[in-house]
Amino acid sequence: MYSITCIYLSFPPCVRSLSVTPCPSGCGRRLCPGLPLLYSLSALRGGWGVFRGLCLDRGMSVEVERKFVCRSDTETRLKELGAQFVGERSFHDRYFDTEQFTLTLSDTWLRCRGACWELKCPVRVREGEEEEEEKGRERGGGGGGGGEGRNIKLCTRYREITELSEIVDRVRQVVLREKRGEGEREREILKEGEGERSCKTEAEKEGEGRGEREKEGKREGRGEGEKEGEREGRWERQTDSAWLGEFALVQFASFTTVRRSYILQGGVRADLDLVDFGFAVGELEVLVETPEQIPAGAERIAELVEKLGLSEACKNRVPGKMDAYLKQFHPEHYGRLLRAHKLHP
Repeated sequence: MYSITCIYLSFPPCVRSLSVTPCPSGCGRRLCPGLPLLYSLSALRGGWGVFRGLCLDRGMSVEVERKFVCRSDTETRLKELGAQFVGERSFHDRYFDTEQFTLTLSDTWLRCRGACWELKCPVRVREGEEEEEEKGRERGGGGGGGGEGRNIKLCTRYREITELSEIVDRVRQVVLREKRGEGEREREILKEGEGERSCKTEAEKEGEGRGEREKEGKREGRGEGEKEGEREGRWERQTDSAWLGEFALVQFASFTTVRRSYILQGGVRADLDLVDFGFAVGELEVLVETPEQIPAGAERIAELVEKLGLSEACKNRVPGKMDAYLKQFHPEHYGRLLRAHKLHP
């Protein structure tokens, strides 16, 4: 008996009629029992996922999501629109970051869902989008304008990485980038101090520069060695969390969600979440293959919001589970992310 793991996908025609059950690990994946090996090679081509063994994965797809306020009649409206009920499940999430909030301030979210590690990384529609949003805020608006731009602004866009070796690589990139930034700031402070003191000789300065280059070389050497260790399979076991210590990552959030899910035509997925700290929210999600397809995905979600009668309640971005959790339990962290525009009030 073979099984195929489908992560939140709208199934291709050959799979759509099969029943689905939650993955026993609690990671959130859906199992399609009984699919023959024949389909694993022929039917999985195209935009349905990345073939890994017998796995339909999100691969490098982009998740376009829009939160909405759940109402008492939301499920009834979904069914009237032809939504198919996928099922109800419960899963436990644990989120990790450094004590300086390095990952989340980069809008990068590391979590362990059930027994599986996942990393959500932000995706831009185009180069310079972040700078445009910042200019819009300075002018007193939110950037993005109306129509298509507004639909995109109301959605989050993340690429989800589930391969642990890739997760470790990406976390290392974010952490080292922040450390380099801190080093540059420290050097600027030292330069200002040196401008006030003129007692150092050229030889001393050259010696310091040589020392910095040697240290940098050692750091690069260590980095290459660590990468080589990863290639040898150091990070292959997804249940092994020993690597967290390398980056001084600590848990900052932990909660359990009960989720009821529906699939609609056009590949839109509706999730209705109830969290154990008393928060409820809905999510509409579309998977797209490239950043260029994000506007079309956001438009499909906007059309569904209109049909559900939620346009007025969702005219601004609706806070998600993490917004509510940090605001309630970690206000300092929440405030830092608000000021950095990684969360929205």
